[in-house]
Amino acid sequence: MKKQHPFKMYIIYFLTIFLILTTTKAYAAGTANVSVGSASGDVGEQVTIDVNISSDTDIGATKMYISYDANMLEAVSGGDNRGGGTVMWIDTDTYQSKTVSLTFKILKAGTSSISVSPGSQLADMSEDYMQITRGSGTVTGNAPASYSDDNKLSSLEISPGRLSPAFSPDVTSYTATIDSDTQRLTVSAHPNDSKASVSVTGTRMDYGDNTTTITVTAENGSTKSYVIKTYRPQPSNNETTKTEESTTTQADNPVQNDTNTTTINGVKYEFDNDFTVHTLPDGFTETTISYNGKEMNAAKGFGDKVILMYLEAASSDGKSGFYMYDSVRESFTPYVEVSQPRNRICFLPITDDMEIPSGYKVTKVQISGQDTQILIGDSKEYYLIYGTDQDGNVGWYCYDNKFGTIQRFFALPDAVQTYTKPDVTTNSTLQTNSGNRVREIIAIVAVVLALASIAACAYIVINNMKKVEKMKRAMAETLNLDNQDPFYEVEPNIIHEEPSQVDLYDIDEE
Repeated sequence: MKKQHPFKMYIIYFLTIFLILTTTKAYAAGTANVSVGSASGDVGEQVTIDVNISSDTDIGATKMYISYDANMLEAVSGGDNRGGGTVMWIDTDTYQSKTVSLTFKILKAGTSSISVSPGSQLADMSEDYMQITRGSGTVTGNAPASYSDDNKLSSLEISPGRLSPAFSPDVTSYTATIDSDTQRLTVSAHPNDSKASVSVTGTRMDYGDNTTTITVTAENGSTKSYVIKTYRPQPSNNETTKTEESTTTQADNPVQNDTNTTTINGVKYEFDNDFTVHTLPDGFTETTISYNGKEMNAAKGFGDKVILMYLEAASSDGKSGFYMYDSVRESFTPYVEVSQPRNRICFLPITDDMEIPSGYKVTKVQISGQDTQILIGDSKEYYLIYGTDQDGNVGWYCYDNKFGTIQRFFALPDAVQTYTKPDVTTNSTLQTNSGNRVREIIAIVAVVLALASIAACAYIVINNMKKVEKMKRAMAETLNLDNQDPFYEVEPNIIHEEPSQVDLYDIDEE
C-alpha cells in the first residue's frame, strides 16, 4: 500500500501566506512631488501657472505656500493671496494626484521665479508628514515695444559723506568715507525716466567696509546697478570712553532713552521703518506714532489694533523683522500671523492680567519661525493663542500645531473635561488608523488559526498512518502472509482459511 502525501498541509500553508499578505500593510510616511509650471505674456496680461502634486500613496492633508516676485506679478486667483509675494491654500481632500491653477497678472517686464516655499506641508492618511520634492517655474513678462529702456539715474546723493568721483549717470562705481558714529547711510536717488523704479539695499553701516547698491529698473524691465563702497572707521579711544560713559549714564538713569534703538531680551535692535525697503504685510498702512517723545514711522492694521515697526538686530543673537509695539506697556513682541481662506489672525502677547482658561498654562513655542507665547493643555497637538482677526475681533483662538490652521476657541464649562479621549474621534484619518489596527488584529488571528489548522492536520495524518500499519499487521497475521516478502506471494499448495468473525471484528475495532 503506497504512502499518500499530505496535500491538505500544503493548501493550508498557501492559504496562510495569502491571508497574511492581503490583511497586513506597512504604513509609513511617503514622498510627494510638487512641480510648478512656467508661462510668459505681455505686461498687463494674465497668465496661468499649474502646480502639480503627485504621490504613490494617498495624500490626506495639504498646506501649500507658493512664492513669487510681488513687484512683477499680482496674484489674481487660485489661492489665498497673503500679500508680499506669497499665495497659499489648505486642502483636506484625499488624492494621489491633483493640479491647482494659479492666475497672475504681469505688472512689469522681467522674469519672476515661481517656487514652493519651505513652509509647505503634505500629510498622508496616517497623519505623517511626507517628504516633498519641490520644483519651480518662471513667469516672463514681455515689454511692449513702446516701453522705455532708460535705466539710468539723473541724480545720486548720500548723507553723511560725499561720493568719489562726482556723480555721473554713466558711472556706476563710487567710494565714500564716513565718520565712526554713522550707523546708517541716507541715499537720495532719482531715475532719469519717471516710469523707471529705484531700490536701495545695504544702507546699514558696520565698522569697516560696506557696500550700498542702488538698482534702477526701466519700464521694459532692463536694470542697471550703481554701487557705493563705504568705509566706517573704528572709534578712537576718546570716542570709546565717551560711549562707555554714555552707556553708564543711561544705565544709571533709565529715563534717558535712545529713540533710535531698543533692547529686547538683552539684544539691541535699531529701528528701520523704511517701508519702501521692508514691504508691509497685506492690510497694513503707514502711520506715525509717538515713541519716547519722538514721532516715528510705523504701520497699523487688523482694525488699527496692531502697530508694527521694523527692528533690525544689531547682533546675530537677535532676529530682524516686524515687531508689534504695545504703547501701554512700551514693549515689543515678534509679529506672527496665520492666514487661511477668508481669515487672517495676528497673534497678540499674553499678559499677566489676562484670565487664563482652566486647564491651560503659558509657554513659548516656535510658530512661523518666531518665539510665540501660547497656552498649552493636555494635548500638544493644539495650542490656544490670543489674537485679533482682520476686523479687529480680539479673543482666544485654537491653533492646530500639525497643519497650521486656526479657529475660534469657545471656553468649556468647568464640569467638561478638556482632554480628548484616545478612542473617540470623528476625524477621517483617525478612523483610517483604527481600520489599520483592525486589519492587523485580523491578520494575527488568521496566523493563529492557520497554525492551529496545521497542527490538527498533522495529528490526523499521523494517526491515520498508525491505523493503516495496524491493519496491515492484523491482515498479515490472519492470512499467514510472510511480512518479509514485499509482494506477499502465496505458495500454491497452501489452503487459506477464511478469517473468523471474531478476527474481522478485531480488525475493524483496531
